[in-house]
Amino acid sequence: MRPPSVADDVPGRRGGDQRGIAERGITKAEPPPLPVERPVRVGSEERRGIGVICVGAGRGERFGGDKLAVELPGGTVLERSLAALADALPESPLVVVLPAERVSWWEPRLVRAFPGVRLVAGGPRRQDSVQLGVRTILESGVRSVLIHDAARPLVHRDDILRVAAALGDAPGVVLCQKIPDTVKRVDERGWVVKTLDRAELRLALTPQGFRIDRLVRAWRMVDQAVSWTDEGMLLEMAGDPVVTVEALHPNPKLTTRHDLARIRSALGTEASP
Repeated sequence: MRPPSVADDVPGRRGGDQRGIAERGITKAEPPPLPVERPVRVGSEERRGIGVICVGAGRGERFGGDKLAVELPGGTVLERSLAALADALPESPLVVVLPAERVSWWEPRLVRAFPGVRLVAGGPRRQDSVQLGVRTILESGVRSVLIHDAARPLVHRDDILRVAAALGDAPGVVLCQKIPDTVKRVDERGWVVKTLDRAELRLALTPQGFRIDRLVRAWRMVDQAVSWTDEGMLLEMAGDPVVTVEALHPNPKLTTRHDLARIRSALGTEASP
């Protein structure tokens, strides 16, 4: 059974807090060894304590339509994302957050392919949709949650499991990618202000993992009028530590038609995740 104090404190839930919870030097060295891929295992007890939320409630305006319904080898964008999540964590409850007007279209297809899945209508912002998903998955009694962007259909099973495994070490875990290119900070006119040290920078991917009690604490602490781009940022604002896990597999996000070409190209050469 879930602790009543956690569920009751989720913003927007009946009985909860409604107030809104913001020398340059050159040395010669051997290149570092490539990471060695090893099978990742998460025990069944740990899996039962983790829920999975797949968030896809955006309107797809930059793409020009429902990008989640685009057909790829192995299913639609959404179905590929869900298949990877379900394969990695088959015992975990699964919630999908979608635009309200698309729930009835997706429901028969997803319920048939993923028995037990629950579909939820999303909110106006991504962070609102995540809260709605967490409120729903709390009914399953889980203590932690993985949150994945539905528009990342190439997510690999092993990266999902590595995020889940890292949840034992921190209240928040973010799957990340190193940046291979030089990064410039510019001003509003486009003039370069500074070249940043890319060794300290990462691109945030999903899934991201969180202890639900820490999400609830952060929602209570941070003004809900403030926008955050992911729940890793939310925990940062609340003062909670967040650990990163380096992605070992390509995991692009489908935002524009150009992204779709890249994803289809990758699917033409990669093995199925």
